[in-house]
Amino acid sequence: MFTSLLRLFARFNSYMTSKKGTVLLSFALTGFIPSYCQVNLQPFDAESIIQARKTRVLDDYLQRSITNILHGRKYNLIYFQAIRNSQFFKEKAPEQGYVEYDEVLFKDIDIQYDLYTQEIVVLIELKGGSQYVTLDTSRIKRFSIGEDSFHHIRNDKLLDQGFYQVAYAGKESSLFISRTKKKKVTKNTTGIEIDFTLQSNYYLRNVRGTFTIKTKKQFLNAFGNSQSVKSIIKKHKIRFTKRQLEKSFITALQLIEK
Repeated sequence: MFTSLLRLFARFNSYMTSKKGTVLLSFALTGFIPSYCQVNLQPFDAESIIQARKTRVLDDYLQRSITNILHGRKYNLIYFQAIRNSQFFKEKAPEQGYVEYDEVLFKDIDIQYDLYTQEIVVLIELKGGSQYVTLDTSRIKRFSIGEDSFHHIRNDKLLDQGFYQVAYAGKESSLFISRTKKKKVTKNTTGIEIDFTLQSNYYLRNVRGTFTIKTKKQFLNAFGNSQSVKSIIKKHKIRFTKRQLEKSFITALQLIEK
């Protein structure tokens, strides 16, 4: 009898190590037996299945409404009446965009960037209506407003922590812009006049390092005063004027990497 049991066990072991046995074992672990299947299965990985389910839930449900994982406070979205310029990145009104918050990507939300307070403002839907709130900036990885994208840079040896607009992202070079607004209050006979002025700092990152650029000379220095770069700028008559500084940087980088 003992010999018979050994033979039975040997047959069972041989069967389970065969392809058919592997298929049945995999189906038994997943609790799913289809009417038709292929023998060539990937190794069973419970953790991958759990992660896939989480991803589906996040994609199908959570990204529809940022209310589900919101951490913020009420924000009074005020465009001051007595101003020539507003405190926001987009002067007129919030635009559609996305925000990656707590490692979840929320799409098609109304979003605005307060450059004076450095707050990210989004519109959420509540039972009593909609409300603008500011998000916990430490939980934000990146966001966009319209076609403009921003990254939250931290733990960088050369760039201060904060939000940077990614104005250009090429194969070998990137252009980051740090934007802030300063408030100026002036008293006059009719009351108080408030004005916000934009300040932009430009940072070029390439294979040579990260450079602060404000002029044509600094731009060329970032490329080691390369003669080919100088030729491109001269050929296409790129003028690094204050009014066209950002456009000139982007145009030059596009031509250099063309």
